[in-house]
Amino acid sequence: MPKLKPYTSVVTTNSMKTTDAAEKYRRLREKIVASGIPLLTDSELRREIRARKGTMRTTKN
Repeated sequence: MPKLKPYTSVVTTNSMKTTDAAEKYRRLREKIVASGIPLLTDSELRREIRARKGTMRTTKN
C-alpha cells in the first residue's frame, strides 16, 4: 500500500471568497439599476417572499 502524504491545505467546493461574491453582487446590482429595471423595496421583497412561501399574513405597523 502506498504511503499517503499528510494534508497540507484544505480544498473547498466553493473557491469564491465572500468579498469576491459581495463585489460581484455589487457590480451586478449597479448594472441592473443603470438599466432602469425597477428593484423591489425591502417591504415589497418581504411581501413577495411571504406570498411565495404561502405564509402571507397582515402585520400592523
